[in-house]
Amino acid sequence: MDLSKLRVLCVEDDEIARLSIVNIIRRRAAEVYMASNGQEGLDVFIEKRPDLVVADLAMPVMDGAEMIASIREHDKHVPIVIVTAFPDQGKNLDGADYIMVKPVHKDLLLELLHACVRKINEKGKA
Repeated sequence: MDLSKLRVLCVEDDEIARLSIVNIIRRRAAEVYMASNGQEGLDVFIEKRPDLVVADLAMPVMDGAEMIASIREHDKHVPIVIVTAFPDQGKNLDGADYIMVKPVHKDLLLELLHACVRKINEKGKA
């Protein structure tokens, strides 16, 4: 699989940040789904089964840590990138593959997406 075939779920409660991330991904991925809180994100994940999740950590209704734990009950291998303004919060977070500190930088986000693609491809070979 390559980046152009990915289906990505972006879960971010801040609309400006969400649209910024989605705009970066949308130009490179096959599909991008959006959600504005962890519960919506989990619902979209269960319905759409994306290849990759990019999510904020601090969100209303259900936070990123709770959402990740729930996603892991459905899929232990889907790559998850956490985007957070509080890097210390992500240090001991179980279930996240990568952590990116806000503000989101396009080049770093793309680097992490490519790392996720490599992870997906390696899983497919196993």
